Amino acid sequence: MSGYFELVMAPEGRYRVRLTDGRGELLAVSVTFETKAAAVAGIAAAREIAAGLPAPAVTGG
Repeated sequence: MSGYFELVMAPEGRYRVRLTDGRGELLAVSVTFETKAAAVAGIAAAREIAAGLPAPAVTGG
């Protein structure tokens, strides 16, 4: 399932990042970033971290 990051305005001219799944369901909201560039860097960092994570084991239950 693919999802996407969305850059959104936060109070006082700051930015947040929302992570949404392929169905449009909100999965997570970031901390507040002071600048758009910082928010974009946060997205890049999240992608890099996620790429190195192992796939979770799925068990019955």
